[in-house]
Amino acid sequence: MMRVRVLRTLALPVALAIVGAACTDEDLSPARDQKRSASEICRDDPFGCVQVDQGKPIRLAALVPYPDSEIGLGPVSRAMSLAIEDRRPLLGRDVVLTRRSDGCGHYTPLDNLASDPTMVAVIGAGCSSTHELAKEILSEKGVVFLSTSSSGPSLTTPTDYTSFFLRTMYNDRIQGSAMAAFAKERLVTRTAATVHDGSPYGESLVADFASDFLSGGGEVLVQRELRQGDQDFGRIVGGIEKRGPDFLYAPIFVAEAALLTQQVRQTQGMKHTSYGGADGMFTRDWLDATGPEAEDAYVSAPDHRFWDPRLDSEFMPRFERRFGESTNAWPGFLARAYDATNMVLDAIEDVALEARRTGTLYIPRTRLRDRMFATKGYPGLSGTLTCDPNGDCNHSTRVVIYQVRNGAFRKAWTWDPTA
Repeated sequence: MMRVRVLRTLALPVALAIVGAACTDEDLSPARDQKRSASEICRDDPFGCVQVDQGKPIRLAALVPYPDSEIGLGPVSRAMSLAIEDRRPLLGRDVVLTRRSDGCGHYTPLDNLASDPTMVAVIGAGCSSTHELAKEILSEKGVVFLSTSSSGPSLTTPTDYTSFFLRTMYNDRIQGSAMAAFAKERLVTRTAATVHDGSPYGESLVADFASDFLSGGGEVLVQRELRQGDQDFGRIVGGIEKRGPDFLYAPIFVAEAALLTQQVRQTQGMKHTSYGGADGMFTRDWLDATGPEAEDAYVSAPDHRFWDPRLDSEFMPRFERRFGESTNAWPGFLARAYDATNMVLDAIEDVALEARRTGTLYIPRTRLRDRMFATKGYPGLSGTLTCDPNGDCNHSTRVVIYQVRNGAFRKAWTWDPTA
């Protein structure tokens, strides 16, 4: 039976006994398998079991792309380590976290992890191309992969979905929906145009914006794609100018976004067109590169204020004491990594089987996956987490729409997907 722990403190005690009763003279297992041995269960699992011999640790992997980056994906693995420290020993065993670079699109580190029969689950990664590869490579071997930092909508769409991938990160679909609602309800626009850069991030956001804008009674007049690395967008801007939309939505990244914004603002026929983007532009770099043409533009970004007060009152002070640093990492990334690790450890506790005579621990891979997807109402630091059939577990993140005023982002509106 799935167990959801209400965390009263961050130092979590762990029961050393395995849930269940003896199913044969050899094995302990959950009550539903009282007549089956671990060897039978592992044989029937399409992906078999992870075998942890007596005295050996349970092994997890942390994929970390940029340890020294300002968004704190290095400290993310420390948040995972803190969760493990709170829980070890787990089922009487140590838990070891192997830290690896995500390779940002290279197959080697993913292949190595997928081919390691002792690797129970993989947590983390920040590069979108890694997630696209990992959800294929790891799922082929039945290795649970829980993302803490990738928000791309395409990762959990039903058509592309791979069954061993989940995430505690929010789905960026909310940003496209939020901007469509803002354009219709607050700006009272009737017509729109969109521009994306061909990336899964931009393309998905534009698709979600257009769908919601149309369903709200608006009309999308023009949809264009630019190429990353280009500097002259005159043809794209000219085509949009001819149609005269009320609103232009261009969720792209800093370099192209700065140039496109400047060229739009310098086009006579678009001086009164409202301009919007997403969190790829929510940086000081974009403001500096764009200059005065950024004024009055609208940019969306997830609201990283969390409802659980433990994040600020307990976790962050403890994190800094433990690792001797005042990290610049976004608390949201750390909270999602801590929650993801605890979710994996909970699932291992619930599905593991132990051979009485040898002390060997068996973790059925498909059962572990099913237990992860059965997560409901999990009281995490990053909010209450419930995993849907597509692998999205975070459904409560709000989106803030900012307006650039006097060269700075000023809060203009908040959108709540649960309202």
